[in-house]
Amino acid sequence: MFPKTTPQLSKILKQCTSNSKAVRASIPSPSYKPPRCRVVGNMLSPNGIAFVDNVKSSEYSIPTYGGSNSSDSVNATSNPFDRVISLQDMKFELQARDPTTITIPIRDDLNGNVLKITKQIEKVLVSCPPSVTIQTLLETLKPHNLTLPNLASIDQQTVGGFVSVSAHGSGGGIGPVDTFVEGIGVVYPRDVDSATPLSNSNPFDVTLVGMGGLGVLTDVTFRAVERYKIKEVTRTVSRKEAVGLLRGGIVHRFKHCRFMWIPYEDKVIVVTGEETDEKVGGGGGLSAMEERLKENVAKQPLVDLVRTVRGKGKKPEQNNVDDDLEGLSFADLRQLALMGGEGPLDVEVVKAVNRAEGMFWSGTTEGGKTRVGWNEQVLQFDCGGSQEVLEVCFPVQDQDDVTVMLDLLEKIETGKFPAPGPIEQRWSAGSNSVFSPASFKAGDGSDIKFKDADKKVFSWVGVIMYLPLETEDDEDEDGDGNGNGGANLTRNQISTTFANEYTDLVYSVLPELGVPHWAKILVPGGVAAKADLKSRIERRYPVDKWRERRMLVDPERVLGNGVLDFCFEKE
Repeated sequence: MFPKTTPQLSKILKQCTSNSKAVRASIPSPSYKPPRCRVVGNMLSPNGIAFVDNVKSSEYSIPTYGGSNSSDSVNATSNPFDRVISLQDMKFELQARDPTTITIPIRDDLNGNVLKITKQIEKVLVSCPPSVTIQTLLETLKPHNLTLPNLASIDQQTVGGFVSVSAHGSGGGIGPVDTFVEGIGVVYPRDVDSATPLSNSNPFDVTLVGMGGLGVLTDVTFRAVERYKIKEVTRTVSRKEAVGLLRGGIVHRFKHCRFMWIPYEDKVIVVTGEETDEKVGGGGGLSAMEERLKENVAKQPLVDLVRTVRGKGKKPEQNNVDDDLEGLSFADLRQLALMGGEGPLDVEVVKAVNRAEGMFWSGTTEGGKTRVGWNEQVLQFDCGGSQEVLEVCFPVQDQDDVTVMLDLLEKIETGKFPAPGPIEQRWSAGSNSVFSPASFKAGDGSDIKFKDADKKVFSWVGVIMYLPLETEDDEDEDGDGNGNGGANLTRNQISTTFANEYTDLVYSVLPELGVPHWAKILVPGGVAAKADLKSRIERRYPVDKWRERRMLVDPERVLGNGVLDFCFEKE
């Protein structure tokens, strides 16, 4: 469904509520499943936070929608009364925040939507529709020398999803993106007077990070900053050196900082960034041609590995690539190497690829690799193809960021689990949004205690498993119409291994207040693992506030999905 105005959106939500009441009256309670209004942006969340429903099964099942396991069928939702609602055709009427506001057409927007920029004495505010992508927002702000305080690793997500899941960048002194939101407009399935104080808490703090389950955003006002340049330095160190850097406070010395750990290899890639006035493109000391030559040499172990494994148990055409391996990117070569031979679930294959990856990073960052670019160029990076993803967040109360990583690597390596590189670790400051994974509050409302009150930092750790690309030839290899071709079968095997084994490994090393990132949460398959995750959610968040708020604005539960029901509703 494609509403064109806010009143039309509101009407659809209320119709879904009415449908839900009718369905509930005609279906016995144990079988009742509320129809959903699935409001979507670009559907980039790796786990499909807007769509996953089947979380109560003891076996992992691929969700209908979402990232690496996505289906393009908009009619494939699990309830015949469900409605998929896209905001891409809407004309939004943004709230006026200040009489000094200026209006700017959004770049390439066919609906005539605009940004509103308000320049106040101490800050600049930017109001925009939730349907605009971060990339478009940044491009529209660029001529005005404005940007956002921090960015996630990709820019194709819409503003609504960006905010609703508490997306984050890198930098221990900068909070998740919801921390620089100054105002929101919201439409609910039930009529709620926004001027009326609500009984549970400030609606802004509760609704802002709502994962689409506590209302639909209709406008978002960010605090903007002047566009800035970053000098980024990348180097490869040993694990012992990485631990020393973390214990020495590297996270607090740089505006931006992230680590990439490679299982089975004594190599950690350390990426730091600081604001600079240096010329864009400078700082490296090597010409563009010299950089390319250096990278080509560093890629050679991967090229050799791909040539070795190609054809072992795989049809060459399944790789869908020509023989010019030297012309492929590092990420593409890694994908081919993992999918060759015995495949990505064989620990020896993964070890060989990780070894080649470590050599690549050592070669390209020898002596420190430096680049200077604008913030939107430097802070975003290639995540490396189709993959399963789980990211978790926890408060760094007593060097937990070191112990979690070392414990996780030890479990992977002693258990011979096929974990590819890298395991990415980033940091952020905290958030006042009560449902942010980096919230300063625990589930019981108490303040989280930090060893150093001046350094309240949260660590985010992301693990991945790469998936083969689906092609038409793979989808139904035996012609029986079941879509069980080679690559598709491997995807299912990887997804099951990731959900039932890797997820358990990660959760087993998390501190008590560690929880998944909302856009990268994965409910595990086992009964005990599910119970552990639900306990974590209840320790970390005020689940009663969620239920109270939901009963107020969406008593029929037409927003949300099975994941949110699992996390916040009573069994």
